[in-house]
Amino acid sequence: MNSPKIVDTYSVCTECDHEWRPKKTTRCPNCECSVSTRYVLEAPQIEALMRMVNENSYGTNSEDEITFVISEMSNSLSFVSVALIAQACWIYLNEQPSTPQMKSGMRYFKTVFTDFVSHM
Repeated sequence: MNSPKIVDTYSVCTECDHEWRPKKTTRCPNCECSVSTRYVLEAPQIEALMRMVNENSYGTNSEDEITFVISEMSNSLSFVSVALIAQACWIYLNEQPSTPQMKSGMRYFKTVFTDFVSHM
């Protein structure tokens, strides 16, 4: 079985909650309402993510810390799934200068994303 690529678009329909991994921009295959787009973190989510990553001086994050940050992020946007948040966090961290903390965060979010979408 191939591992899902975290950079591939992962979409969740805002109307029917259907999850799919389109190769190109498409409408939801279930209800045809939502259009597939990559989720992008908003400023408060980026702030929470960077606070968590930068406050970790050892380059490792506890599962509780990261679960809390994901929970905080998803509370404000009820339609956003864990996989979308994990993917958006990984992509954002990937675009930042590389540090041990960034690499640790990226490893964690890739694992969360892969575990979540492997069950699709």
